[in-house]
Amino acid sequence: MGGRHQLHAGTCRSQSAQQRYASPLQKSENGNRRMSCRRPLLNRPSPMENAICPITGSADSTPFLSVPDRFHPEKGCRWNIVQINPSGLMMLNPRPDREELEQHYQHSGYSPHMQSAHSPAERLQQAAHQLLLSWRAAVVLKGLNKEREETRLLEIGCATGTLLGTLHRKNGLQREHLTGIEPDRESAAYARERYGLRILHALGELAENDKGYDRIVLWHTLEHIDDLHATLQEMEQLLAPDGKIILALPNPFSYDAQHYGAYWAAWDAPRHLWHFTPDTLSALLALHGLTVSNTSQWLPDTIYNTLLSEKLLATGTRKPHGAQNIPAALVQAGRFTLRSVLNPTGSSSVIYTVEKTT
Repeated sequence: MGGRHQLHAGTCRSQSAQQRYASPLQKSENGNRRMSCRRPLLNRPSPMENAICPITGSADSTPFLSVPDRFHPEKGCRWNIVQINPSGLMMLNPRPDREELEQHYQHSGYSPHMQSAHSPAERLQQAAHQLLLSWRAAVVLKGLNKEREETRLLEIGCATGTLLGTLHRKNGLQREHLTGIEPDRESAAYARERYGLRILHALGELAENDKGYDRIVLWHTLEHIDDLHATLQEMEQLLAPDGKIILALPNPFSYDAQHYGAYWAAWDAPRHLWHFTPDTLSALLALHGLTVSNTSQWLPDTIYNTLLSEKLLATGTRKPHGAQNIPAALVQAGRFTLRSVLNPTGSSSVIYTVEKTT
């Protein structure tokens, strides 16, 4: 594995906080040290830190919403989402420091940890994930202007490598031209073993001359990254002149977000640090010589987020919830999906195609 620094994958089940959700530019200092998983320390005061707007540097904000952790709504812990003045960016503030935030990723239901499904929603998610991989690959490759055998692609936050594997096996991209970044060591090891892929743990492990990527994919990843500027700067340098960045992000003004309010699952506090709209994302990207060239909707997330939100709402309001609730939830998801088809700005997730500013 070439790069600026080599890391030892080791056998640990948990990596350092800085590996997981700090900037993917960072290199591990504990790559060869065995660590033990700890349970989330949700019953003690959490070390908190305040963030500023990455667009304007402002700390002036207006309270927007107080939301539960979707994995532990019964604990009664609420996280504050604020809207920054004057940029309009929504973000988690205050938020746990890096060491504390690590604990909020150690849940069996959190992808990429979810190797086995427990709830009906999780089983549906896994089945849908397999069916939709080809669709997602088509979205990523749309508008490609070179031979697929020569296409270079980088996925940041590649989890277990299923998208990269699909791009190689079913779409003609060569394995040696595919690179994944995945801080979770178990997931990275699985991707290497299952698909024979090159998987690194941080962008900083890429070689100095490893540039010219035709596609850089962040599928529900950007909202987890705390150091946005360092990451976007590196991505701009890695991107080929005519390459594209594909970003999939939750839509905080979607129909399902408005319907479920604080119980919308895609707030996903405290793991989602930022909640972008087309305007706030464009303003951030412009600081790094990048621009949004196209937006589209990703309708499957409407179904998934509705199912999870129905469960979260029931738990938060102490109402019974189980398999018997799925038909009604699917009907509700169908309503949101139809409305999103008629008005794409209401879709649960938005796909942004990003290019270098000309």
